[in-house]
Amino acid sequence: MSPRVLLLWTVTVAILAVWLWPRDRAALPDIPPPPAPVRELTQVDPPPTPKPERPLKAPVRPVSPLLQAGFTHRLRIERASLEFLGTTDPVARLAAQLHVESAWNPQAVSPAGATGLAQFMAPTARAIGQKHPSLWPPDPLSPAWAIRAQAALLADIDPRWAGADACEDWAFSLSAYNGGERLLRVEQSRAEQPNVWFGAAGTEPHRARRQSAYTENRNYVRRILLDVEHRYIAVGWPGVAVCARG
Repeated sequence: MSPRVLLLWTVTVAILAVWLWPRDRAALPDIPPPPAPVRELTQVDPPPTPKPERPLKAPVRPVSPLLQAGFTHRLRIERASLEFLGTTDPVARLAAQLHVESAWNPQAVSPAGATGLAQFMAPTARAIGQKHPSLWPPDPLSPAWAIRAQAALLADIDPRWAGADACEDWAFSLSAYNGGERLLRVEQSRAEQPNVWFGAAGTEPHRARRQSAYTENRNYVRRILLDVEHRYIAVGWPGVAVCARG
């Protein structure tokens, strides 16, 4: 090949190279990286272990002011229960009775003239003091005296009534405490089941006193045994509920 032809060929190749070379390399798209290899699964992966849930705490209900008021007298009630009833099982029951009697007001006076925490009429207070020398002289307005006299009177009443079980026995005792034993004996004599206080076959539906006194007496027993005693036990008072909650 002659030098002239070689020169012409070289120039032609150079021109073509310049013309075919990309003018803006930055405009060329980036080549994506190859995808990561897929891990071959040889078994099913176990699900993640769930974190144990913290148990929900029940909201704490505040103790009512009336229930709180009784705590001032709790030790006295426990001592009186042991002294006259020989056990602390009815402590919450005695507290429930005072709750219903006077709402823990040591200066309470009923329309009928009953006074103090345990709402004693003057003749009843004198009778208790005469029977129990440690309770003489009678002083119903003294919380210490009233609480001991309450337990003493219940202890005196209880042996005279024989309920079918402990619940019925306490129903008779509280009914007698509130409305007297004489009329309760008349009502009991009319019952199909004389040793039962609650229910249609028992003493509860029979009335030998004026309607207002009868209604008060029945509500008194039911409220103490079927409601308020359970509330005192629920807030930590010692004792065993003698009747199922109604």
